[in-house]
Amino acid sequence: MPGRYGVGQRDTTLKISTKTTLFLLILLTLVPRLVFCGFVIGFDRAPMGDERDYHHLAANLAEGDGYRLANDQVTARRPPLYPVVLSGVYRVFGANPVWGRLLQVLLGGVIVWLVFLVSLKYFDRQTAWIAALLVAVNPFLIFISGYMFTENLYVIILLAALLVIPFPSTMMQSWRRILLAGILFGMGSLARPTALGVGIWIAAFGLLIGSGSVAKRAARGGALVLVLVLTLIPWAARNQSVFGKWIFFTSHGGMTFYQGNNEAVLEYPQYHGGVAPLHMLPGHEELRSMPEVEKDKAARVLGRTFLREHKRSVPILMWRKFARFWRFRSDVGISGIKSGWWFSRESALGRLASSLDVGFVYAVLMIPLFVIGLVLTRKNWRRNVHLYGLVLIHTSVALVFYGSIRMRIPIEPVIAMFAAATISFVVTRVRARTSTE
Repeated sequence: MPGRYGVGQRDTTLKISTKTTLFLLILLTLVPRLVFCGFVIGFDRAPMGDERDYHHLAANLAEGDGYRLANDQVTARRPPLYPVVLSGVYRVFGANPVWGRLLQVLLGGVIVWLVFLVSLKYFDRQTAWIAALLVAVNPFLIFISGYMFTENLYVIILLAALLVIPFPSTMMQSWRRILLAGILFGMGSLARPTALGVGIWIAAFGLLIGSGSVAKRAARGGALVLVLVLTLIPWAARNQSVFGKWIFFTSHGGMTFYQGNNEAVLEYPQYHGGVAPLHMLPGHEELRSMPEVEKDKAARVLGRTFLREHKRSVPILMWRKFARFWRFRSDVGISGIKSGWWFSRESALGRLASSLDVGFVYAVLMIPLFVIGLVLTRKNWRRNVHLYGLVLIHTSVALVFYGSIRMRIPIEPVIAMFAAATISFVVTRVRARTSTE
């Protein structure tokens, strides 16, 4: 029986019929992703944007040539996990973007499966089914499944960590959970550094509101963070050996910070809340001539200097980033034009997709339902605090760097879960009212 809001009783068992239905849903999930990938983008389309780096890094790793970009430059520009995973696919099938995009499609199906399992932990079976269905048809997740980006792998790691430690109280259940969660958050940080903040959030709330004595909670929270950091050590040690500096995540964070905090994003409407192109940044000529690590450090200093000199504009900048992060429209990219510029104009579906904004329709429905779901489930805030953490940490990172739909994609599953809780509440109320008539 469902709880008061249709989200009270939790059922974490999977019957045979449930497994079959879930398997069929995952197969159906793959269809729009395959169609989008094959006919809107094009399986054999050459990598573009960030894809180029990931493709060349993975291809070089697969050939045994090390972590190098297309120009043979040794780098720490991109976190290593996704290129390493992609290189495994390239070793087996060849360094062709087709295989990288097919990997993304399969990872999109895994996300639906994990969303169902995580939703069972937090809500009820009805809500879990609705959440899985919403994720299956989410236009933003379909979009990201067509490109060789880190998001799908990163989302899978976050969801897996939530399965290991879904609530603050579960931190006390076993040391194995702590160790596994620490490894997962460490791996997640090697895909997108934001996972570090999520891991610290979970450790902190395990200490604040978890079960057991304060000493035990502190020991387990500390162990989680310690394992997380230890997972980063091999990558950081490699960077120390190559660059003479302990780089735990990426040598591009300073550049990203500067691109989101400069005169252009303050002055020009098309860049509000986003990033400005490199050629518009003051000092870009000097930055271009610097080695990778020194350039990143100099860019971070330039970004901080800009913020110090424009203290009164900081609230405006942050509001614009927040609004861009949580906007309904699907516009992406530094120019603010529709995401259709990513699509192939050589196919009818590509041309159609470039002229529509399906993401707007989805977001304008789901984000309000997400907010209502937060209100409906507020009494369970202690159980839901890890889900809150994912939303708050990713939003906070956007306020520091820049806002975009891509930055929001990692929390789309959480948005779907709370939206599903709202829909489940309505369905349960309607059924109850119908049964009494």
